[in-house]
Amino acid sequence: MAIRPFAMLATAAVLTGAMSPAQALSINLIVLGDTTVTPGSTVDIEVSIDFSDEPTLGGGLDLFWDAGAVAIAKWISTGLGDPALNFDPVIGPGEALGAAVGDFGGLITGVMGTLSLTLAADAAPGTYIVSSAENMGGGTGFGPWISRLTFAAYPPGAIEFGSASFTVVPLPAAVWFLLSGLAVVAGLRRRTP
Repeated sequence: MAIRPFAMLATAAVLTGAMSPAQALSINLIVLGDTTVTPGSTVDIEVSIDFSDEPTLGGGLDLFWDAGAVAIAKWISTGLGDPALNFDPVIGPGEALGAAVGDFGGLITGVMGTLSLTLAADAAPGTYIVSSAENMGGGTGFGPWISRLTFAAYPPGAIEFGSASFTVVPLPAAVWFLLSGLAVVAGLRRRTP
């Protein structure tokens, strides 16, 4: 009979653990400014961390986007954490690999940096997504996110890697008429002696 109360206590402990709130371990991407843009414009995407449920020693992440829509990509670091443990990503067509931040004192929340994407002049209209994922050793090769409490890598799926989207719309017809009108006027001025 002594086993029965123990079994009830163990069941209660398991159920209590199952009802605990989800951990706030996430990488968030937020478009700064308007999410509807035109070809040739710039889209800035803030990359922040939220480890408010369990501080991190740091880690790395990769960012991905449609390479055909972007002419220039650059990373602007905010200096979160220990400068000796922060690394800018290696930027290639459609990817930024190895953006990393770290601090032996532990990091809870903050902005890692901003991914600035200048769209191609011929970017097709449509919705584009910028996604994040854990760094798999590319770029700086910083690797997984490490818990400040256990000193171990967070298990797969423990961190929610976010994404952001923006929509490219064509230039308004009025702008095209204005530009073509200016070209005609410029052509007439050249012909006039």
